[in-house]
Amino acid sequence: PKPIWITEICWNTNIHPYGSSELRQADMLVRFYVLAIASRRIEKVFWWTLKDGGTRQFDMADMVGLMRADLTPKYSYGAYAWMTRMLEQKQWLRNDAMGPNVHAITFRDETKHEDTVVAWSTKPYGYIKVTNEGGLTIIDVFGTRRFVPVDPVRTRHLSIPVSESPQYIVGQQGLKVTVRPDPGW
Repeated sequence: PKPIWITEICWNTNIHPYGSSELRQADMLVRFYVLAIASRRIEKVFWWTLKDGGTRQFDMADMVGLMRADLTPKYSYGAYAWMTRMLEQKQWLRNDAMGPNVHAITFRDETKHEDTVVAWSTKPYGYIKVTNEGGLTIIDVFGTRRFVPVDPVRTRHLSIPVSESPQYIVGQQGLKVTVRPDPGW
């Protein structure tokens, strides 16, 4: 088998019927890179360009970078940096859920004896259940953290809502993730 490289991937952030908001670009960047790793087939991914080619908000070719033309970072720049930090030194472990509505991909850090699950929904919301043996840290794509301690009754098997924006769930080695059905609220 030959290595697969994906080149010139991007989500344009222009004001156009086919453009994306800068927040959506950040979410889609993380989702794409994590799915590429989870595929076990893609060796490298190259973003189209570091900075926008210009400032014309209506032009698809100008608004493709992780930074604006004046080098101010977009949300995707921060999300890319945070994803890199979160997955550094971690090995892909398994795909706990690969769609159609919820994705949950687990990575392991052998030196820290912890697992990191990257999870999101392709719908506005979804639910997963995660085992919680030693506390969970839930981190959004920009690094905002929440900690959930272990409570034998309330949080040992924690239901976590997921949205279209990926989040990182970090806990001790051995995390188990299952997709929860929509409760219909």
